[in-house]
Amino acid sequence: MRRRPFLSTIGSTVLIAGCMGSPSDGTTEGDSSQTTIATETATERDCTVPESSPLPSTEVPSELTRETAKSAAISVEETYPFARAESDGWKVDGTDGTRSTVQTSENGFFILATVNIDTHKSTDGGTGTEQTLYGSFSYEGWYRINEKRIERAPAYSGDTPPEEGWKTVACA
Repeated sequence: MRRRPFLSTIGSTVLIAGCMGSPSDGTTEGDSSQTTIATETATERDCTVPESSPLPSTEVPSELTRETAKSAAISVEETYPFARAESDGWKVDGTDGTRSTVQTSENGFFILATVNIDTHKSTDGGTGTEQTLYGSFSYEGWYRINEKRIERAPAYSGDTPPEEGWKTVACA
């Protein structure tokens, strides 16, 4: 029996599968109180989307509600991991759940969007025998959405929107 290639495949699969969680389809309403960020508000700056942005092109909702803001955030967050995983050599099999938390702010909404994707990758793992690795990855981003723009920041700060790192995704 060829134990090393078999054990290598199992070990790689377990390592990658460790990223798996139990995704939930749905929305967490979050705190309905006003969230205030101690930085310049997004409506006070000129709006420009960088041409080199890795984020997909999208539009600011024409009628801004809690639901349209959540939908816009999930739409962008679903597209981003596909491009990221494929650029790293993974083939994306699909999404394995999305989740969002919506918070109301003085001039719009903050949304914490989470998307889980399922992937696979073929490699020889240095053994000379082709192996297929399977993985599930979770991507999270904060979105600040108002009637003039959509901005995204990495979700490093847990349940509180970050004060910096915002990148413009769309302008009205």
